[in-house]
Amino acid sequence: MLAWIFLGLSLAAILSQFYRTSTAVIASDLRRDLQLTPEALGMLTGAFFIAFACAQVPAGMLIDRYGPRSTISLLLLVAITGAIAFAVGTSVDVLILARVLMGIGCSGIMMSAFIVCSRWFAARNFTLIISVLLAISNAGVLLATAPMAAAVGAIGWRGTFWFTAAVTAMTAAVVFLRVRDAPPGHAYYERPRESASEMFKGIREVLSNRQLPFVLAITFVSYGTLVTVLALWGAPYLSDVHKLDRIEAGHVLFVMVLAAIVGNVVYGVLERMLNTRKQLILGGGTGSAVTLAMLALLPHPGFWTVAVLLTLFSGFTAFSAVIIAHGRSLFADHLVGRGMTTANIFTMLGAGALQVITGLVAGAFNAGGGTASENAYRAVFATLAGILTLALLIYSRAREIRPSDLA
Repeated sequence: MLAWIFLGLSLAAILSQFYRTSTAVIASDLRRDLQLTPEALGMLTGAFFIAFACAQVPAGMLIDRYGPRSTISLLLLVAITGAIAFAVGTSVDVLILARVLMGIGCSGIMMSAFIVCSRWFAARNFTLIISVLLAISNAGVLLATAPMAAAVGAIGWRGTFWFTAAVTAMTAAVVFLRVRDAPPGHAYYERPRESASEMFKGIREVLSNRQLPFVLAITFVSYGTLVTVLALWGAPYLSDVHKLDRIEAGHVLFVMVLAAIVGNVVYGVLERMLNTRKQLILGGGTGSAVTLAMLALLPHPGFWTVAVLLTLFSGFTAFSAVIIAHGRSLFADHLVGRGMTTANIFTMLGAGALQVITGLVAGAFNAGGGTASENAYRAVFATLAGILTLALLIYSRAREIRPSDLA
C-alpha cells in the first residue's frame, strides 16, 4: 500500500513541477509565435503562480474536509483542462487562461502529498521524507528542459501539451484508486467534520500564529527566485547573451535542475546531521543571493562561468523542504491543510510577483527586435538578489525549531 501511495504522490508531484516550468524552453518559441514583449512573457508565466496562490485557501479547506486523495484527483481534472486549452490556444489571452487553469489544477498537489507523508512517517523524519519527494518531483522540471525541447522539436509545443494532458489523466486515476490519506487507525479517520464557520475559524487561528510572518518572508522569495531564473529568464538569457539554441539552453537548464535535486536531498540529510532548520535556510539563502549578485556584477562573463554560477545558484536555493518542515511544525494536525496552504500562498504569490516584477525590469531595457540586452538580465539578477537578502533579514528573527525536539 505504501509503495502505491508514494508512487501516486510522486507522479502527481512530478506533473505539478512540470506544469510550473513547462514554458521554460519554449519561451523563445512563444515570444516568436505570439510576438510577446518581455512584459507579456512575464505575465504569461507568472499567471500560473498567481492562480496557484489564489487557489490555496480553497484547496486547504478541501484537504482538511475531504482529504488529500480526493483533492488531488479533482484538481488534476482542472489541470487537464488547462493543458488542452494551452494546446489549442491561438492568442496570448487564451494561453494566459490556460496557465491559470494549470495553476489551479496544481494548487493542492504538493501540500496534499506532504500532509499524507506527515501522517505515514514520524515527525522527526518529515524533512528527509519530503526532501526525497521533492527530489523525485523535480523529475518534472527535468522533463521540462532538454527532454521537452526534444519533444517540441519532434511534435511541436502544442502536441507536447496534448500528450501531457493524457499523462495527467492517467495519474489522476492512479491517485484516486491507490492513495490513502492516513494509515489504518489514524486519528484522522475519527476527526469530526467541521462546519463552514469552524473552517474559517481555523484560518483565523492559522493567521494569528506570531511566528508565521517570519517564515512567510523567506517563503515568499525562496522558491520564486529559483523558478524565475529556471522557468522564465534562464533560457532567454542563454539565448540572447550567450547565443545558445533551444537544445543547448535546455542542457544547461537540465544541469541546473540536477543541482536542485541533489540540493534537496543534501539539505534533508544536513538537517538530521546538524539538528537545525533556521541556520540551513540562512546559509542556503545567503549562497543563493551571492551567486545572483555575481551574475549581476560580473561584466561579460564567459559561458562556463555563467553555467557554474547558475548551477551553484540552483543547488543553494534548493532548501524548500526545510522551509516546509519549519512551517509544518507551527500547526496542529487539524489545521495542517490550512496552515501549509496558507504558507504556500506566499510561495506562489512570490513566484508570480517576482516573474512579473522582473518582466518589468527587463522591459525597461527592451530595445525591440525580440531579444533583451545583457544589461537587462544583469538588472534582473540584481533585483532578485536584493529581494532575497531583505527576506533573509526578516526570517533571521524566526524561532529555531530543531528536529530532535519533535516526536
